[in-house]
Amino acid sequence: MKWVYIKNTGTVDHYTLLEDNSTVLHLKYNHHTDTARVNYNEEKRAFMIQPDYEHKNRVSLQNEYGYSIGYINNETLSEYEGYVHMEDEQYKYRIEPCTQVKFIVYHGSSIGPLATCEINNDFSVSGSLNNQKFEKSSVNAALLLLLCWYLYLPVKSSKAVFEL
Repeated sequence: MKWVYIKNTGTVDHYTLLEDNSTVLHLKYNHHTDTARVNYNEEKRAFMIQPDYEHKNRVSLQNEYGYSIGYINNETLSEYEGYVHMEDEQYKYRIEPCTQVKFIVYHGSSIGPLATCEINNDFSVSGSLNNQKFEKSSVNAALLLLLCWYLYLPVKSSKAVFEL
């Protein structure tokens, strides 16, 4: 998988998520409002990426109705590791900040990665995903949260069952 930066139009960044060289998701991220508009499988969704002020090390993903459907929690791990909770699922993530930045996502306590997602060279991860650096990394949080949202989708889960 790979996040590809397409363009910037003022305060909005455009990204595409590729899987096996085909587009599976299109994201428009607005820096001014910290909102993400997603086109997925002919469906349009809106999300808000917000710091959780009750828990200082959380960044939450809220749907278009303001209901929290997931969050990043990095209280216990290093600056480049943490957990993403998506409704009733938990994913562990690791960021490899090298020349080709990667999000590596693990499901629960599994040994092998569930997904590895590169970010093209036009984009660089700026710091960790915790709230202290939220201003600098809200795009990073959106890319990670929406990657996990995509992995969590019921269509994705049922497809994986049929492939076994």
